[in-house]
Amino acid sequence: MFKHNTRLFTTSIRHNVTRPITRPNRLSNATKVDLDDGAEFFFNPPPSSAEAYPDGNSVVSGLLDSNMATRVDTLNAPTLHSRKKSLNFNLSSDQIGEIKEMRRAGHSANAISRKFNCSKGLIAVVAPASKQNRIEHVINQQQQQSTWGFNKHLSRHQRLKRKEYW
Repeated sequence: MFKHNTRLFTTSIRHNVTRPITRPNRLSNATKVDLDDGAEFFFNPPPSSAEAYPDGNSVVSGLLDSNMATRVDTLNAPTLHSRKKSLNFNLSSDQIGEIKEMRRAGHSANAISRKFNCSKGLIAVVAPASKQNRIEHVINQQQQQSTWGFNKHLSRHQRLKRKEYW
């Protein structure tokens, strides 16, 4: 009856086996020093050891020969984070006039803000878009919204309702 069934009435469910994490041996690159009392001293300097002890006067350097301790040149290392560009909020009257001329010519607030290194909100206050540009923008938005599906219309409507209660 159960000739080809090896499980019979018991079930053997596959389980994921959790294996122990194998971490690299930290002592593989370490420098080994035999001390006078017979103990072994393993020394693995961090890459930032050149900054930590610039003069070489440390507890570890007293135990090791000067040729054993390796230092990493950190002067040529790249910066960790790029500096955030600070925006300019002090515009002269000449710059404001030029911004208004560029806005009348049809330049976007984003392009003007990049040129003068200021925020788009400041451009909107100093030189708001013309009525014709705003109408064109609304028409383009409506054309784009006409291609949306039901779910996108519904989520947009719900978002607008939530914003009413702010």
